[in-house]
Amino acid sequence: MALQAVSIVERPRGCLVHPNPRCAETAAESLALFEQLGDAWHAALSRVLLAVEGVTGAEPERSQALLAAAEEQFNRDGDPWGPAVIGFVRMETAIKTGDVDAAVRIGPTTAAAFRQLDDSWGLSATLYHFGWGLRQFGRYEEGARALEEAIDVARGAGLWNTAQWALADLAIEKVHLGDHDTARRLFDEAAAASREIGDGAGEVLAGYGYGLLAHVGEAWDEARRHYALAVDGFIDLGTPVLEGVALAGLGRCYEADGETAAAQARYDEALDLGRRLGEPSVTASALEGLARLALAAGDRATANTRFIEAAGIREQFHRPAPPHERDALEHLVYAP
Repeated sequence: MALQAVSIVERPRGCLVHPNPRCAETAAESLALFEQLGDAWHAALSRVLLAVEGVTGAEPERSQALLAAAEEQFNRDGDPWGPAVIGFVRMETAIKTGDVDAAVRIGPTTAAAFRQLDDSWGLSATLYHFGWGLRQFGRYEEGARALEEAIDVARGAGLWNTAQWALADLAIEKVHLGDHDTARRLFDEAAAASREIGDGAGEVLAGYGYGLLAHVGEAWDEARRHYALAVDGFIDLGTPVLEGVALAGLGRCYEADGETAAAQARYDEALDLGRRLGEPSVTASALEGLARLALAAGDRATANTRFIEAAGIREQFHRPAPPHERDALEHLVYAP
């Protein structure tokens, strides 16, 4: 069980559905051990933890088989918690791989399962990830409703870690919906929630949010200052996806100020992270930034190549550019 604990707590932000190679190793070790001991329930849990490595679409057949075997065992044991956790993994996989229909079907079902179990951790985590996923799909109002419920559940159960992340994500939804005053208030609340647990994540998220608000308002110096601090903060928190998001935003600030070399460097860093992590939104944003730089330099062929690749990623994974990023793409065309 110690190996299973390692496979959970060492994941980025200690979240069950975040892949991590070291956690996969310990999950595999625990699976072999429990199979040897004949402990079927714990072996099933190890299969779930090992299947998490497939949430980005890697080795999908293997992950599906692991989850199916685990689900069969949990059902045999009459344990409703195990299938609920499997639903959480399947929902995250659908979100990450752009399967909108599956995500929209599995999300509410999984939330209902945790609600019936009176499991505030599972319910708030599911609602938070579901709301985040709906935002990725451009379904901002639906995402906001899921996040609002996640915040209520997390606050009611004293789960301040989930609350701070959900508050920040709800704030971003509000930015995309044009409600900037509410967004700023929510970012402030995320920072305050952060102080309840002392890890500083909510304050880093709020700082990123203030940069986003400045970005949308084209206050580039202010946005750059906040984004630069957010990049460092996300590195310290061990959240590379958000590091990539902040890097792309920082690149846009340098681009707007005509600092081409700095913009290129930040976009290249974001692109590397996006590709390595299998994170479509980060990859697409970085490619679009590089396309704009190429266009400004008169390299139409490279601009088109970058933009076409980004458009393909957005279409494949159902990741529409948020409003403030769409505005910066209007002059990118396929013309030779």
